[in-house]
Amino acid sequence: MGGGGSVLRSQNKAPSLNGGGSISPKVAEVGFSLNGVKASQELQAALTPTSKPQLLQSHSSRVYRSRKNSRASYDRTGLPIFLAKACSIPAMDLGGQCDAYVVVELVHVDGDPHDYLLGKQKKAKEAKRAIIATARSFVHAPSAFPEWSETVWLNCDPAQLDLSSVYVHFTLMDKDDYTSDDFVGHALIALDSLLRRPERELLLLNRHGNAVVAQGKPPAPTRLHVGVALKQMATPPDSWPRPSLSPHAAWQYSKHVLIMSRGTRGDVQPFVALARGMAEQNNWLVTFATELRWRDFVLSKTRGLSAGAVRFRPTGGDTSARIEGW
Repeated sequence: MGGGGSVLRSQNKAPSLNGGGSISPKVAEVGFSLNGVKASQELQAALTPTSKPQLLQSHSSRVYRSRKNSRASYDRTGLPIFLAKACSIPAMDLGGQCDAYVVVELVHVDGDPHDYLLGKQKKAKEAKRAIIATARSFVHAPSAFPEWSETVWLNCDPAQLDLSSVYVHFTLMDKDDYTSDDFVGHALIALDSLLRRPERELLLLNRHGNAVVAQGKPPAPTRLHVGVALKQMATPPDSWPRPSLSPHAAWQYSKHVLIMSRGTRGDVQPFVALARGMAEQNNWLVTFATELRWRDFVLSKTRGLSAGAVRFRPTGGDTSARIEGW
């Protein structure tokens, strides 16, 4: 939990998951696309929906449900959210499987969105006022790597949404037949940020703000691939940003530097200044990996560089929340 940070440098190499099972910025990101080269084929398929059957399995039988018959897809007006797939879901059932589905909520957040994600603002009456619309995917057959390739529609008036305070809350659940469904993990991303990339890969967190990890060799963080299917909307608001690919391709810079720092703001801030100097003075690409709570702080302090670039990657964890709980 301690503060401080470390700096690693490589020649145009992106960070990866090490053998010890730590969370690498390469494999998981909240609010930022990891591909940086092209949108996924799944997202393109969402723009031309089909009725390919999806296999569902319960304890008693196997049944097929057509994607077009999914309860979440009846209403074709509002905001279309594309659910592509999830990766590395931990075993939730006795048989080591997970019957996964996704609950999508469009929410209005006042204050720190990370506090909302941790549940500090999710008291009953307050939560009801915050939720604008909700939808859910179909239940996928047992798998650690489910692929929904489904578009769900959030019933709202897109023109009335305030992009500065509206977020999309994704909750991954495990369907149970005889007990309450199990919570797997969730992620929160600003609608404005979700709109700016064809697809986002979101790191799922547990209720304590730590990354959800599937045990394996090596262990891997649980991620969710999502996007906004703008081409399915009749008339997207003109004021909305249009999706584009990430401009931060490593080959454009002479060096790619990774800075990792964990802790409170006092631990992170000196390394933000270091990242800005490295990028601007040397025209380097700097990937700054720290806790999700400091995402807006890092990006605001590294915006408007005359040379180089700084991008954010989350590590999971929340030191400030742990300290406040003492």
